[in-house]
Amino acid sequence: MAIKTSLTILFENPFLFGEQAHETAYYYWYNRLRKLKRAKNPDADKISVVSEAFEVFRKEAVKRKAMVKNKKMEPKEFKDWLFKQQNEVDRLMGE
Repeated sequence: MAIKTSLTILFENPFLFGEQAHETAYYYWYNRLRKLKRAKNPDADKISVVSEAFEVFRKEAVKRKAMVKNKKMEPKEFKDWLFKQQNEVDRLMGE
């Protein structure tokens, strides 16, 4: 009998894998915004732009997560979207 690791269980259950990906993406955004706010010379304009984008991300992620749960979206499509959103916050941080 093979022992299942938590990673194996996540890959076998697409919804759980989507949950983990969602949490990871959320904290990725959260930590980038926190880093901006804690800088020695915080840029208020950049903080505002990233904060607004984070709010949009959060709302859209909740909608898409519900779509996965209701089988209206494939978990892989959701995960791919989340990874693209991480690129978006990186782009905003670099501007």
